[in-house]
Amino acid sequence: MEKNKKLIVLGVLALILIISGITYAILTWTSSKINIGLTSNCFTIDYTKGNDIANASIKALNESDLISDNKFTIKEGIALTYANIGIKSTCTIEGYGSLYLNVTTLSSAFSTGNSKGALKYAVLDNTSTTSTVTVASLLNQQFNIVSKGSITSTGKITLLTKQLSNTKLNKYLIVIYADVSKIANDAMDASFNGTVSADANQGKAPITPEDQLVNLGLSVSSGTPNFTKTSIDDKTNGIYSAKDDLGTSYYFRGNVTNNYVKFANKYWRIIRINGDGTIRMIYAGTSAHANGYDDSSAYDMSIGTSAFNSSNDDNTYVGYMFGTKGATTYANTHSNKTNSTIKTKLDSWYDTNIVNTGNEKYIADAIYCNDRSVSSGTGIGTTDTTYAAQTRRNNGQPTLKCPNNNDKFTQSTTLGNGKLTKMIGLITSDEAMYAGGTSSDNTEYYLYSGYWYWTMAPYSSASGDA
Repeated sequence: MEKNKKLIVLGVLALILIISGITYAILTWTSSKINIGLTSNCFTIDYTKGNDIANASIKALNESDLISDNKFTIKEGIALTYANIGIKSTCTIEGYGSLYLNVTTLSSAFSTGNSKGALKYAVLDNTSTTSTVTVASLLNQQFNIVSKGSITSTGKITLLTKQLSNTKLNKYLIVIYADVSKIANDAMDASFNGTVSADANQGKAPITPEDQLVNLGLSVSSGTPNFTKTSIDDKTNGIYSAKDDLGTSYYFRGNVTNNYVKFANKYWRIIRINGDGTIRMIYAGTSAHANGYDDSSAYDMSIGTSAFNSSNDDNTYVGYMFGTKGATTYANTHSNKTNSTIKTKLDSWYDTNIVNTGNEKYIADAIYCNDRSVSSGTGIGTTDTTYAAQTRRNNGQPTLKCPNNNDKFTQSTTLGNGKLTKMIGLITSDEAMYAGGTSSDNTEYYLYSGYWYWTMAPYSSASGDA
């Protein structure tokens, strides 16, 4: 059955631990390396190794005693250091700086074990006037939280990125603490090592997803949706977060009404804020419609109809770009050599409606995921194959991550496969699930249109039909 194509996505983030209440010590905390990303005397970055941290005695604390109303209260039992970044007053350059936590050693208890998520960090806006930055000197004082998160893997964590000014020195406190509610017995002999570093670069700071939330006047809903249900069934409507390939993404779900955008003289709905701060939008027609609107006779929410590919008798044809029919290897089957029928249609529409109207300058490169990873079968020739997106749909476990670089359709080879000449694609079935479209019974979520549409994620190849 050939389905009507509708949804167009326009690309538009060593510790020894004893259980509850007993102290444990951070054995190593160093901040000796500060990496400056620009050779210039204009940037100023101050930091401390934090002598109190090197010998600190840290307690497992109730997070509710530390954090309230986006404020952090300094308590005995946390680790503390600071960093100041700015542009010297004698300079007139434009620049931005970033702070990082570089995790070099982390026990499995905190990464994959029962204590995963117990070790946490927070960056605070340091408004204190004291020149001595220690837990004792700041005890019981409250500071606004700039960013926070859990330490669950080794590698670099971006704590913050800030546009700098020559009229203000940005002062931050960096705290590490343990959430007693998440600590388990496997953390008894756990270890952690890390360093704090910073860099500075000339130019405008890249916008973050959190910045976009502020810019759009949006806030994140509490809780985690149940993706085995629709947004109606589990009563989740609003904005929620999930990890994507670029960081933390914030997605709209359910019967939301605050995600309309008029761009290029057409209407769009924001699907999500990508992990790099760009905004992913879907074409919604030449006028705005209320949720639940059924335009199955007018197709105003569609740019037209199309087959996904003109042929479907080989696994290769599940590709947004496809390889060689009859190939005997997965790589040749799914090599990106030929544009699909639907890609050709989208590219043509993009030229007419975006490029020729002078709006391409506003379009960001993005990952459009044609996830061809398999759950069963080989994905080769006419072999019956279940693709991973079908399994995620059936299990209620969607993802915003694209597992294979070959399936990340992008313009840049740094971001993905570099196969796009037009920065446009289709929504994925995972994104539709995040939005609330687990079943066809849900007519209230914002993507409902009353008719079939293509997604970019393949479902299966069965009985010779891809």
